[in-house]
Amino acid sequence: MLMTIAVAAATGLCLSAQTRTVSGTVVYAGDKEPLIGASVIPEGAHASGVATNIDGKFTLTVPDGITKLNVSYVGMITAQVDITDSPMFIELKNADNQLDEVVVTAFGMKRDRKGLGYAVQDLKAEDLNTAGTTSLSSALQGKLSGVDIRPSSGAPGASSNITIRGVRSFSGNNAPLYVVDGMPIASTPDFVNTANSIVTGSNVSDRSIDINPDDIESINVLKGQAAAALYGIRASNGVIVITTKRGSADSSRPVITISTDLSAERISRKFKHQDVYSQGVGGRYNPGASTTWGPKISELPNDPTYGGNTDNAYTRQYGKHEGMYYNPKRAMAGLDGWTTPETFDNVGDFFKTGFTENANFSISQKKKNVNYSFGLSNSYQKGIIPSTGLTRWGARGLVDWQINNQWKTGFSANYSNTTIKSAPVANSGITNVVYGAPAEYDLKGIPSHVPGDPTTQICYRSTSFNNPYWWADNNEYGQRTQRMFGNAYVEYRPAINWGDNYDLVIREQIGIDMYTSHYNDTYELGSGSGGYPQGHVENRGVTRNIFNNLVTANFTALFGANQDWNLGLMVGNEVNQDNVSEWDYEGDQL
Repeated sequence: MLMTIAVAAATGLCLSAQTRTVSGTVVYAGDKEPLIGASVIPEGAHASGVATNIDGKFTLTVPDGITKLNVSYVGMITAQVDITDSPMFIELKNADNQLDEVVVTAFGMKRDRKGLGYAVQDLKAEDLNTAGTTSLSSALQGKLSGVDIRPSSGAPGASSNITIRGVRSFSGNNAPLYVVDGMPIASTPDFVNTANSIVTGSNVSDRSIDINPDDIESINVLKGQAAAALYGIRASNGVIVITTKRGSADSSRPVITISTDLSAERISRKFKHQDVYSQGVGGRYNPGASTTWGPKISELPNDPTYGGNTDNAYTRQYGKHEGMYYNPKRAMAGLDGWTTPETFDNVGDFFKTGFTENANFSISQKKKNVNYSFGLSNSYQKGIIPSTGLTRWGARGLVDWQINNQWKTGFSANYSNTTIKSAPVANSGITNVVYGAPAEYDLKGIPSHVPGDPTTQICYRSTSFNNPYWWADNNEYGQRTQRMFGNAYVEYRPAINWGDNYDLVIREQIGIDMYTSHYNDTYELGSGSGGYPQGHVENRGVTRNIFNNLVTANFTALFGANQDWNLGLMVGNEVNQDNVSEWDYEGDQL
């Protein structure tokens, strides 16, 4: 009888554990583009769901009794679908509460969201992470679904890789096109980081760093291929449409806004660094080794070569030093070579408290037929790595003038002056030296060079790598950019006398984007990393001038008893001229 019960129980457990695998693809109904990160959750199951991958695909295991899936995505209607044995194809639609919104699309045109055949996501100024950040990519971090933002580092001015709905090219450019107040602008780095260039030198900032996040009124992200069709192949990776701030409400007096924010940054978490064994190899202390396979730090006074308790060359020369050991690097730095065993927090000592300050002043007004906004801004950032930082000054102006019912004109202008001091990367890096420092070596307390000879470095290991404190005092990776971009337009709306349901707008816009960037890499005499022990200076730069002339004629019409039908036609011509000149000169033994 007991055996029968046990068999029955085992059979019941087996039956309840039966599952099946479900797979499929989730897309946006408007343009059939895959949705990245859509949630797929079994209806009524206690198990957690999954998120779709970069291709919008998912695979999950569900109990045999589950028959439905709940599929959701930000800004779209949650769908409940029946599970099928074959791969599923699930389409999600825009949420109803967003269908009546007006969004800015290609060439600054405004369209009803419900009339678009592609996915659009928009952000308002209050949605951006402007406090404590100096870059547009950081302000967008975590705010856009299906948009992957990966900063190269947390350093001031570090470039970011932004991809919309996945990578489209393995070797080419995956960055979206930026459009500010209807004008396409340059946003990619001046020098593309290749597989060889990223192992030495420093990171090159992308040009979106010139945009002040506090100047932005709204951002619209056009995600589908159809969304960017009017901009051609340059928008194949999507478009980020930026509208800057302007006077928004009729006012008899100008509105003056002054704002500032301050923030501090610290390393949130340091990895566990072993502090038991000293620098060396095979259990023997070696003050020039790059490994920490020496004796226990507490046993250093007993080391046969450097210990103060043993008979060796140093004790014969200087006498016994009970409880101490001899470090030649301390003696080179002009300190007493004999020291007692102790441990140091080299990581905590080197990385400082970062500081960020943003200050903005603006004056704006909308009065009758004139709308204007002017502003000044300053951003200052001090990095957690010594001698790194960013300073950006900016000015902007915008005017819209409705001359009469038929004519409208205006302009938008932006100026920025950006200076960045960055840290070296990879083989030229210094953080690897900080993290690799033996616990018993006082990286901060032991001078980084021989007294009276700043070109002879001192470090716990071979000086083919720079002592990070010596690097901070002597070497420099600088970037400086002055930039001006903006546009002027005139708009004509003829009276076609066909009724209020018909509208024709003819617009011409002329825009410019011009900047000059200077990059200087300075390796002082005695440098290790980078292979320039005799010193090296490289100065390179870019001057870029982009001219854009756009003429469009846009006709819209509403049909039907309830104006349910909408017809939109646009014809136009765009001239885009991009002139780039680069220079590079360098010298050794300077």
